[in-house]
Amino acid sequence: HNKCRNSKINTFGERLRPLQATNVNEGKVTVGRTIEGVDRNYELSYRVFRPMNLSSRQAAPIVTIHGGPSLPSDYLEPLVDEIPYRSIVLYDQLGCGD
Repeated sequence: HNKCRNSKINTFGERLRPLQATNVNEGKVTVGRTIEGVDRNYELSYRVFRPMNLSSRQAAPIVTIHGGPSLPSDYLEPLVDEIPYRSIVLYDQLGCGD
């Protein structure tokens, strides 16, 4: 779904710097894995800031890879204000985030 972000509280209970009103698509992707012969499905959360710029030939999107384990991508959101002309993709790896 589509949202506009203005501010957020990170995993540590700290208020992140307010984001400029920025268009964002967010959702979940289901991925399957077989672990010890057992098929399992997992959901990965993602957010794409400025999705309308994804097809830009002048500024390729930035895909972030957060640290972990158990550290979701929300601490990377200030990049959205620091790099205002590119799409930024944040996703939470298995075991992190929502």
